[in-house]
Amino acid sequence: MSEIYKDQRQYTVDSFEHTLSLGNSPFALIAPTSNPINTPEEFIRLIKNPNRPVNVGMGSAAHRLALQFLLEKTNANTNLVKGILYKSPLAAATDIAGEQLDFGIIPSAVAYNFVKSKKIKFISFFSEQK
Repeated sequence: MSEIYKDQRQYTVDSFEHTLSLGNSPFALIAPTSNPINTPEEFIRLIKNPNRPVNVGMGSAAHRLALQFLLEKTNANTNLVKGILYKSPLAAATDIAGEQLDFGIIPSAVAYNFVKSKKIKFISFFSEQK
């Protein structure tokens, strides 16, 4: 099998040049429209002193990092605030819209149509710190 590839050119990372970004969608903190939490301040108060488990759906490992960062920075109660990692942001958004989860962290572009149809609401956005 290695004979097949013996004449193939070897590429390194430096062989490629970035030419196009397909998109950049900031992460959004979302909730079902029936959720009484509406602001980032209310969300932070809830995760610091929850009276029941709080489930946060996420669509990727990057979203998990955003949640962990938020939990650490706010000294949240990590015993009751749980992140649930989904295989895709769309799957997480679907369960949030169906009120299976309390909150979610997903790309705002994925959440947009759910917000437009009034199934979920935006609470806050995450972006790069400048």
